[in-house]
Amino acid sequence: MKSLPDQFEMAAEYGEAGQPEKAAAILETALIYHPKNPSVMNNLAIAYNRAGQPQKAHSLLLKVTQMDTNNLPAHIALAASCQELGLNAEALAYAEKAIHLAPTIAQPHLAKASVLLATSRDAEALAELRTALACDPRNAQIEIEMGDVCLRNLDQPGEALKHYRQATQLDPASVEAHVRLADVLIRVRDLPGAQKAMADLRKLAPTDTALAALEDRIRNLMNR
Repeated sequence: MKSLPDQFEMAAEYGEAGQPEKAAAILETALIYHPKNPSVMNNLAIAYNRAGQPQKAHSLLLKVTQMDTNNLPAHIALAASCQELGLNAEALAYAEKAIHLAPTIAQPHLAKASVLLATSRDAEALAELRTALACDPRNAQIEIEMGDVCLRNLDQPGEALKHYRQATQLDPASVEAHVRLADVLIRVRDLPGAQKAMADLRKLAPTDTALAALEDRIRNLMNR
């Protein structure tokens, strides 16, 4: 019989490995022995959300909020499960309650930004991401998300470029940030910049699957 901390650790490892179903199975066992433990319930709900089972997450999280109306992780996870269920008004309400509970933490703002993006309120989502970044200014992933919104939703490649550059500076080991940076440099036809970004990416992740496609695009750009 594993201890609860061991079960949390195992579930987290499965979650990080992209196997939320296995994480959920472990936490379901933990819930049998700890049926009113909000940490178990919240972590299980997160695993359900990641495993594409938002209805299970939603039901479980409602029980948490009945026990504790100010449970921050539950409100954040409820925003996600409601969004997946198409309950966007409820999702936004839960995200806003989470912001009320913890206005200086990035996660509630990220939850609200996600709901705003799902309802095509892109400019508002970007503003919420800016607030999240102010709460966690060293978070490269937020910079990447801001770049994605600028590039894909608002057709602002120049702004996206700034965010991707900042992401690579905050986290030089982020393959995702370097891929995004190379991509947008090719889009704006900055050949020297793209070549430099590709050189950095090759050093960082020489076997990354995105390399071949990016190299083809650079060759096409050089031949124009």
